[in-house]
Amino acid sequence: MATLKAVAAHAGVSIATASRALSGHPRVDPHTRERVQQAAVAVGYRPNATARALKSNRSSLVGLVLPNVDSHFYAGISTRIQKTLGEEGYQVIMCLHGEDPAVEREHLLRLQSLPVAAIVHAPTSGRSAQEVYAEAGVEGPYVVEVNRHSADERTDAVCCNDFEGIHQLAGTLLGHGHTRIAMITAQPRESTATERLAGLRAAFEDAGVRFDADLVYAKEYSEAWGRDALRQIMALPEPPSAVIVPANVLVLGALEAVADLRLSIPEDLSLVTFTDFPWHRLYNPPLTSFERPHDAMAYEVCRLLVRHLNEAGQAPPDHPTVVRVPGQLKIRASIKTLASTATPTSKNPQEPVA
Repeated sequence: MATLKAVAAHAGVSIATASRALSGHPRVDPHTRERVQQAAVAVGYRPNATARALKSNRSSLVGLVLPNVDSHFYAGISTRIQKTLGEEGYQVIMCLHGEDPAVEREHLLRLQSLPVAAIVHAPTSGRSAQEVYAEAGVEGPYVVEVNRHSADERTDAVCCNDFEGIHQLAGTLLGHGHTRIAMITAQPRESTATERLAGLRAAFEDAGVRFDADLVYAKEYSEAWGRDALRQIMALPEPPSAVIVPANVLVLGALEAVADLRLSIPEDLSLVTFTDFPWHRLYNPPLTSFERPHDAMAYEVCRLLVRHLNEAGQAPPDHPTVVRVPGQLKIRASIKTLASTATPTSKNPQEPVA
């Protein structure tokens, strides 16, 4: 591994000058700084973030704690955050909790023990990072929650409008004449599941149609549950004519059951989903989806984080900042129009898209 001494020798300066040039010290000649930076690239030098943090009393490390990166959604958020923060001079340490609260707690405490400047966190089980730190008797760094919001008054958050997304999907189905609509989801431990269920109820209320809570199949986010729930739904004496599946992992399981049961979408069952994945428009028929803008959400996370770190030392605001990034309804061919139609309830009706 290249050392600072090697950089100094390559640039023809002292080690002290090389150190000042790479740390951004103002009293370094611009030409010398450029020569040292080029030398660092040439010899493959990478500064030790921990040592630099201890010396400057300011860390360049940011923790990123997500459920997974298997999905297009979280992979997109991770990629954008790492790219954007990298351009700001920060290094990202990514940890995956896999929806396991014990693993999540371990990651959060480990990051707290490092010199991290901040943490980006998608909480599981509705617990904030600050709650974990308070229980452990330690002071945590600045935290921005992404996608899920614990409602902790100490924590900023960036989310999509899950309530409005499901409200639009359900409203569109109601507008096409569907009144028996099932939803396959997870137990409402996180804000996303809670808000989606509320959006479903509100759509029925707005349409003046009775909401049947027995058609909400809530357990977990997994392919197995998506498959099993769809089978249970279609085994009912009076199966619903439509189903909302608000997670890609659930969609994969549900479509497996559709194939096993030899069902035709949308002739036998209309199916819509939350979060628009690239393959949704390639499926036959293309799936109606509500697109969550992961790129815009990641940008807002970075904006809040960098702003906070640049304002270090100032008094924090009285209330957390919660940014809700709007999504977009993509109506495709997976919805069948029934003979009897209800009044559409979608607040933002969209034309069909490819």
